[in-house]
Amino acid sequence: MGLAVRYADIIPYTSVFLGRNYLNLCSNFIFQNAADNQKKCKGFRLLSYHIICFLIDCSFTDILHGLHESIRSAEQEDVRRELLQNLHHLFVTEKNPNPTIVCLAARTAFDLFLRVSEFPPGSEIIFTAINIPDMAKIARENGLKVVPCDLDLHTMGPKLDLLESLITCRTVAVLAAHLFGRWFDVKPVIQIAQKHNLKVIEDCAEGFCGLDRLGDPYSDLTLFSFGPIKFFTALGGGVAKVRDRSALEKMEELHDSYAIQSSEIYFQKLLKCAAIFLLLNIPLIIKPAMLLTDRLNIDHKSKVVNMLRGFPTDLLRRLRHRPPMALLALLLRRMRSVEEVPPGTYTANGQYIWDKLPDGVGKFGMSALANNFWLFPVLVEDPKVVSLELNRIGIDAYIGASQLNVVQPEFETFSSSASTLPVFDEDSTPLLAEEGAVKQEKVFLSPFPQTAKFFMDHVIYLPVNRMVSTEYLQKMSDGKERGSGDRLLRELSNLTNFEEDSAVRNLERVLPA
Repeated sequence: MGLAVRYADIIPYTSVFLGRNYLNLCSNFIFQNAADNQKKCKGFRLLSYHIICFLIDCSFTDILHGLHESIRSAEQEDVRRELLQNLHHLFVTEKNPNPTIVCLAARTAFDLFLRVSEFPPGSEIIFTAINIPDMAKIARENGLKVVPCDLDLHTMGPKLDLLESLITCRTVAVLAAHLFGRWFDVKPVIQIAQKHNLKVIEDCAEGFCGLDRLGDPYSDLTLFSFGPIKFFTALGGGVAKVRDRSALEKMEELHDSYAIQSSEIYFQKLLKCAAIFLLLNIPLIIKPAMLLTDRLNIDHKSKVVNMLRGFPTDLLRRLRHRPPMALLALLLRRMRSVEEVPPGTYTANGQYIWDKLPDGVGKFGMSALANNFWLFPVLVEDPKVVSLELNRIGIDAYIGASQLNVVQPEFETFSSSASTLPVFDEDSTPLLAEEGAVKQEKVFLSPFPQTAKFFMDHVIYLPVNRMVSTEYLQKMSDGKERGSGDRLLRELSNLTNFEEDSAVRNLERVLPA
């Protein structure tokens, strides 16, 4: 199991670090001209925030509907059954006829699947190397060892040659995630898994873009999330499609043994989301709110992300509940609204800016089957510095717009003289035991996902979403709002003026030969 990272896999994407191209990118994302940005208010700067990196994708009427259902709806089994049947009907399609189970969260369905599968303790599950930490935690809580498979930046899926090399006699499943709204072709993953008699879990938590794309019917479990910052959010809830009906029946039986989450908990969540909705979605509130948090030196973005976390503590106990009837009612309302959305609503703005990016900017995922532009990530040399500079002139760029992170390989401690297993250090270099050595070493049991780490170390999220008006996008692309861009160019010239050989040298410090 050697590390399958080559310079050629990554260097094409590092041209984003070249000063000229990156600064051209920056000047295309300015949301006010310099005159507006120089306004003062009682001795301090008036920021020009209009759009931030993520939004709550529903109407305020939807939130009010959920609050109303939470207040008036006592749990009634017949009404609950009807809501579930209507949701099942929407998610069972000709392209993917697999039956569904509706849960409190996609993570609930993942936990259910692992529990009923009864994999032997110590079995291994291969993960796409970027995911939210909760997914790996759930796998480990169910007695599995997590083995990350590094990314192919062309597809943003797992590297197929590396995937097959990671399979051992202990491997029982592969979890393949569609990242940042980019759908890669999962069929090769399924073929490899079927060859080795492995289960396939297709994680579409970030990929939902309508009922005509519901994953591959040959995936054993397909997960969809409708949490607060997901498209077509119901401010909670998850839907899973299960290929094997016997497994589905076991999941349903176990699920039915769970208590129903109280309407009060969902009501409180809706109130919190209503407040965040006003902050994120209404410019007249965003501007003074950003002014206040800037004045008080408060990181509003991290506060919002933390507030939107579904299960901040006591993960499994909170996950193992059934959704309240109010959540089911709002989820049904949101799914019925999918067909009312004009084509291109969620992709037009992202695709417009994506196509306008200057030559040399890193366009990862170019071989993906589709991109619904859930978030708008780009790569930069120093995300912290760039984020601060962009925020300073009113562009709400952010480093941690989601909980996504690198999936860490398992650690174990070995005596060097006794170890017979292949183990790896942080550079994924195999460690050889020295004869007679007794030193205890804490080491990785599988190659560290260096491409994924490189990606997450250099990613920054830009505020490009459907809330940006077409007229404003046109102004940006025509270069008519370059005042702030010129100022930004001067301020960042010393930070981003890299030559290509410098970018390569930087990579050499990150990646092994």
